[in-house]
This record gives sequence, C-alpha cells and structure tokens, in this order.
Amino acid sequence: MGGYFGARLHDAGADVCLYERDPEKVNIIAKQGLAVYEADGSRRFVFPPIFCDITDAPPVGLVVLLVKSYHTPDAAKDIARITACAPDILSMQNGMGNLETLADFFSRERLFYGVTYQAAYEEKAGNILHTGSGETFIAPLDPDRLPVAREYAACLTRGGLAGEAIAASELESLRWRKLLVNAAINPLSAIYRLRNGALIEDEAVRAEMAELTQEGVAVAVSRGVKLEFTSIWQNILETCQKTAANRSSMLSDVEHGRRTEIDAINGSIVSFGAERGIATPAHEHIIRRLKAQYSEQG
Repeated sequence: MGGYFGARLHDAGADVCLYERDPEKVNIIAKQGLAVYEADGSRRFVFPPIFCDITDAPPVGLVVLLVKSYHTPDAAKDIARITACAPDILSMQNGMGNLETLADFFSRERLFYGVTYQAAYEEKAGNILHTGSGETFIAPLDPDRLPVAREYAACLTRGGLAGEAIAASELESLRWRKLLVNAAINPLSAIYRLRNGALIEDEAVRAEMAELTQEGVAVAVSRGVKLEFTSIWQNILETCQKTAANRSSMLSDVEHGRRTEIDAINGSIVSFGAERGIATPAHEHIIRRLKAQYSEQG
C-alpha cells in the first residue's frame, strides 16, 4: 500500500520519496522503479526516489506510515531520527494501538489517522497490484488541525485517491469502523485462502464474518462508540465487492511466511471486550485457529 500511494502521489506531481528498510528491495525499486498494475490491466513504471537510510532522505513535511502494527515502535524511532524537519505523521495502519504508540514519540499536533478503502498488494518486490478503489479518510488528533487534514486529503484526491478530511470528534468511529472491517475480512481470508470477493459467496464463511462483526460492534458500543451492526455489515459487504480481487494483507502474510497482525486486529477486540466484560468467543476462536494453522506464536 505504501508503494501504491507513493506511486499515485508521484504521478500527481507531489514531491515523494519512499523509505524501505530492506536493502534488497530498495535496490530492485531503484533499478526498475515501481511496476504498478491497475485494476483495468494497465501497467506503468514509476520512479520515486527510495532510501534505505531515512537520514539520507530529503526533508519532508508529511510521513505516511503504512508499516505493520508490530513495526510501529521501530518506525517511530526511525522517523524521530529525521532532525532536519519535524514532519506530520499520518498513520494508515491496521489494528489498534498505533496512534497510542506514536503519541509516545511525537506530539498530538503532529499526528493524523487515516483509513483507506483502496486495495493493493505486492506480488513481488517492486510489483504492486491495485485491486480495488475506495475512499480515504483523514482525521487529525488535534481538532485545530482539521484545515491541515483537508490539505492532505486534497493532495490524495489530486493523486486519484479520493481523500476526505473528517473532524477529530469522528476519529474513534473511524478507527472502529475500519477495525471491524479488517477483523471480519482478514483472518478468514487467511484461513480459507480466499480473495475478498469469495468470502461473501460462501454462506458458512459469510456467517462467520457476521458473528465476528456482531461481537466487535458490541465491544465498540460498550466503549461509547456510536456504531450499529447493519451499517458496519453493509460496509463489510461493499468492501468485499469493491475489492473482490484483492488478497488481504493477512492472506499475503501467511502465504509469505510472515507474522500477521491478528493480535492488533482481532486481539485488540478481545482485549477491549475483556475490559468491559463483553464476551468475544468468535474472535478468540479465530485467533487460536489462525495461529494453530500457521504455527504463529504470541
């Protein structure tokens, strides 16, 4: 997703650079560029500057953070090394806890939260497949910075990414809505090895998704978040339809033998439920099932 957003913004004329810790991937992208395959079958090569050492990058005004949730502390430490500037940080990551981690390193005034319903995955290093389009929402942690969020949303829109800024008061609803979408789609796509669109075509899988959603909504409501099952369920169905060809990030992770974000996604719902005395057996079961199936620890 970082590669796809970078490519679209670069195409739109934004001054973009990429940061990647893997030197092998950096070398591949530096030589061949990003090969971006759009949903319509077209392909193009984009050549944004890419760096393996963040201090080699030029000063920036905004860092768009799309790393895995368990890499957030290390990413924050890297961003803190940029001493030539004090960029804003837009977290567009899965799961809960990322903003709280970033707030340990940076002031709230610099932090923004984003949710995107764009869908893309990396087929191999430097090859990005765009598999579905949707809106991207940005909310500032500091209510006074809504005008800045609007500027960032406009920048995304110029890149064809349909950005919209929302008020800080809507942040929790935004976070939970995306969390519940991910919690229903990602683990089941990984367990059954299904693309997003196929999930809702199987009645048994669809029923599991609905059960996960019902539990998640109950936990969110117990924490004072104004959500209802019907609205969230419709959001999930539409996401599966619009990103039918997508391989979820969790499916991609298990296929490549990487650690998943099951703890930051479904695990956070279980933890929040325990705090409020809300039972979450479906989420507990799906976590055990995925970890047992792929021998994933902790």
